Amino acid sequence: DVILAVIALHIVANLLYLVWKRENLVTPMITGRKEARAYEDQEQATIAGIGRAVLALIAAVFLVFGGIMTLGGKVF
Repeated sequence: DVILAVIALHIVANLLYLVWKRENLVTPMITGRKEARAYEDQEQATIAGIGRAVLALIAAVFLVFGGIMTLGGKVF
């Protein structure tokens, strides 16, 4: 029942978005491509650099393995 409710909410949200913002989200969900337009709340995306990527990877590794070890699991 919960899954059906979430599906219904998803469909209603897409319909409201189509009516209110006049933007079809169904086609981009199926094709994976969205028409390039100026977005209201986002600037042009830029690559942050390799340093940030390495730091994010290190943080993710520590979080995952730290969480496993904290919960009493074995890493190796």
